[in-house]
Amino acid sequence: MVDIATAIGVSHSTVQRTLSAAGVKTRPYGLRRATVRIPTDAAKLGYLAGLLDGEGSIQIRSKHSGRSVACKIAIYSTTRGVMDWLLAEIGGVVLWDEARMKRRGWKPIGAWCLYRARDVSAVLEAIAPLLIVKADLSVRAMKLFRDSFGIHDSPPTTTHEILSGPSHSPKSTGPSAGS
Repeated sequence: MVDIATAIGVSHSTVQRTLSAAGVKTRPYGLRRATVRIPTDAAKLGYLAGLLDGEGSIQIRSKHSGRSVACKIAIYSTTRGVMDWLLAEIGGVVLWDEARMKRRGWKPIGAWCLYRARDVSAVLEAIAPLLIVKADLSVRAMKLFRDSFGIHDSPPTTTHEILSGPSHSPKSTGPSAGS
């Protein structure tokens, strides 16, 4: 929409209002494009999967009576370097609980979070083959995204191709000579 607004010399909100008045849904279910960055390096994907498996959570809430679905992935750590890496490499937001220091004398803990369905889906699709402990939960979350929002952004083969390289990617060679 920004490109349209720039091309015709109006504001983004003017384009959105005009489309809405014409009955065009500009953001079905409030979804926008993914804003996270997915690493292409296999080691970084593995690190992210390990962090989520060991120090993270995948939270899903859906109300069956309506179309209300909420999702979140989070990774918790007291190490600022981990939180800085997640912000720099993936995006998202880090929330720090400094009150722990005052209450109990503990180190502050950071919670790196992704809330938007497209962001959560993109990250889970990229690391799903690498998850161990939270593999089943990630599959359930991705199914919920497909069923509720029609999100099919990242094919599951992305991680396979990164890990095995383009020369090892499965390719269709057509029918075999014996068929």
